[in-house]
Amino acid sequence: MRAAVSVPRHALMLVRCGTLGLALDVTDIHTTLPPVTLAPSSMDGRVCRGVIEHAGVRLPAIDPLALMGLGALPDDAPCQALLLRFPGGLVAMLVSQVIDIVRVPQTDLLALSPLAVRRPELFRAALRVPVHGDHLVLKPGVLQTEPDLLALSTLNASTADATCTTGTTGAGNT
Repeated sequence: MRAAVSVPRHALMLVRCGTLGLALDVTDIHTTLPPVTLAPSSMDGRVCRGVIEHAGVRLPAIDPLALMGLGALPDDAPCQALLLRFPGGLVAMLVSQVIDIVRVPQTDLLALSPLAVRRPELFRAALRVPVHGDHLVLKPGVLQTEPDLLALSTLNASTADATCTTGTTGAGNT
């Protein structure tokens, strides 16, 4: 009798950003938040859409589609947030919907042509999940090395600090 071969599996969080599916390694996510309220900020721009409040702290909230060169989240759509941890603090990644966590074997990750996306260095593969559809899979840890997000993570401020949204570097808003 032949012993069963253990196939390594990847735990991925599936999210929807507008009509696009993304999959992130679960170890890259600090926590998920239910629908959030986005507040304007002097950091507002192409990538940073404002701030959200979490546990008494204002966190920069980013549009992952803008960051990845894949368009933009709809302005009027309700959103949830994934909190990403950086050495300097947290950044909220806005998503339209947190779908599920799935464990997929390496063999389910499909090759992604570098011509399929504007920033191929961010992506590992494509993934088709029955019932949930197609998703672009981010490389593990890639967002934690993204310069714009590293800069924004240093701008966490207590909600007791009245100056929290003044004076920014403008990171990610070009």
